[in-house]
Amino acid sequence: MNRSGIRTLKGKHVLIAVLAFFAFVIAVNGIYIALAMWSWSGLSTEDAYQRGLAYNQTLAGAEAQRALNWQAKAVLEPMAGGGARLTVAFTDRSGAPVEGLAVSGDLRRPVRDDLDRAIDLVRDGPGRYGADVDQLAAGQWDVRLRATSPDGAIFVLEDRLWLP
Repeated sequence: MNRSGIRTLKGKHVLIAVLAFFAFVIAVNGIYIALAMWSWSGLSTEDAYQRGLAYNQTLAGAEAQRALNWQAKAVLEPMAGGGARLTVAFTDRSGAPVEGLAVSGDLRRPVRDDLDRAIDLVRDGPGRYGADVDQLAAGQWDVRLRATSPDGAIFVLEDRLWLP
């Protein structure tokens, strides 16, 4: 205190305030880092080791798919009541629709695995296959489909779709 009874701000008070502020920020950041590390394992594939061992088979499958020269276009459209319609059109190298496929797979939310959905698509026109999905939240969805022809040819489609 000075002679007029007013406290004066001294260097040690400023130092204590600055140190307290940074100690608080570091403590809060430490808590957030700890919660982030403990709340998610970072594991997005349960069988990553086995998939790594089968990588040569994965490469052979990709080469076989390239040899088919099929094209696929997936569309996700909202429906009344909160659901959505997934439609996929398959064409061959000449642009003709690919018929007789058995198409199944899953829709995955990129940031959450508790919303993932397994889906089976049915024929919805020449070369078109579709499925209705109930209660699908708006936003980004990853679709991974496996189409198998009657002669055993396999085509895998992976795409990121947007549901408005």
